[in-house]
Amino acid sequence: MVKSILLTGHTGFLGSVIYKSLIKEFVVYTLGRSEDSDYRVDFLNWDGRLELKHSIDAIVHVAGLAHGKSNSDSAMTKVNLESTKYLTDIADKCQISAFVFISSTAIYGREYGLEIREAEKLQLRTNFAQTKFHSENCILNRDKAKNSLIIRLPLVIGPNPIGNLRKLISSIVSGKHIFLKGNEARKSVVMASDVASFISNWLKNDEKKSGVVNLTSGEAPTFNWIENLIRQNTGSKFFFVFPVGLIWKAIVFLKHRLGISIPVIGKIFYPLTFSDQLARDEFNYQSKELNQTNFINELNSNH
Repeated sequence: MVKSILLTGHTGFLGSVIYKSLIKEFVVYTLGRSEDSDYRVDFLNWDGRLELKHSIDAIVHVAGLAHGKSNSDSAMTKVNLESTKYLTDIADKCQISAFVFISSTAIYGREYGLEIREAEKLQLRTNFAQTKFHSENCILNRDKAKNSLIIRLPLVIGPNPIGNLRKLISSIVSGKHIFLKGNEARKSVVMASDVASFISNWLKNDEKKSGVVNLTSGEAPTFNWIENLIRQNTGSKFFFVFPVGLIWKAIVFLKHRLGISIPVIGKIFYPLTFSDQLARDEFNYQSKELNQTNFINELNSNH
C-alpha cells in the first residue's frame, strides 16, 4: 500500500496540480531546486546522490524541461534523461516499487493523425522526444517495472500553462492574433486535474496494472474552439479574422507551383488526435466532459 510519495516538479505547471491532489491522500515529500523542497536538488547539476530521510513507497517524476528552442540539447539530456536514470537507481536501491513518469505524445513524432495508439511506431524527431523515450526505457527496465506507470500527454489544459498553450494565450491576449475561421482540425488535449486524479487513483490501487498509456479528455476539440474559449476567457479580440479556405489555397499554390514548403501548416491545419482507450478500458481512467465551462474552469482553477 502506498502511503508516502517522493514527487519531483511540485512547483511547475502540471506538478503543482498533481501536488495539490496527492497531498489530499498521501504524505508527499518533494524533490527539486526550490527552497521549500524537502530534498533540494538542481537536476542540471545533480550527480545522483540522495540520502532519503523518510520512508518512501512511490516516486512520481513530473519535473523536466519542455520542448522548445530555449533549452539546449545538453540541458535537455541532463534534466530529462539523467535525472530519470538517477531516480530509478534510487528506487531500486531503496526498494521503492511504484514509479510514475510523465512522458509526452511528442515521442510519436507525428504532425497529423487520428486516434494514435500506444503501439504506434515512434518517430523520435527531437532531442526532447529522445530524452522522453529513453527515460521510459529506464523505467520499464528497472527491477520493479511491474509497478511502473508511464503517461504520455498531449496539450495539457491548466492554470498558468507553459509551452504551446502559453504561446497561444499570449498571442490572443496581445491583440495581434490572426483567427483562421473555419479551421476544423481537431487536437487532443487533457485537463491537468484529470491527470492528477488518474495518478492518485493508480497509487491507491493495491493491485496496480503497469504500462504505457495516453491520456486525453476524450473528444478532441477543434483549433477554432480552443481559440474562441481563450478569447472569451481573457476578454480579448482577434486582430484579424481570415477564412481558412483562402489561406489553404495559397499554401497549396506555394507548395505545388513554386515548390515552397511551409512546415508549420501541419500544426495548424491537420488533425492530431490520440486514443486513450487503453487507459479507460484497463486502468479505469475517467475524464471530465470537455465543454466550455470545464475548459475555462480548468484554466482558472487553483485545484
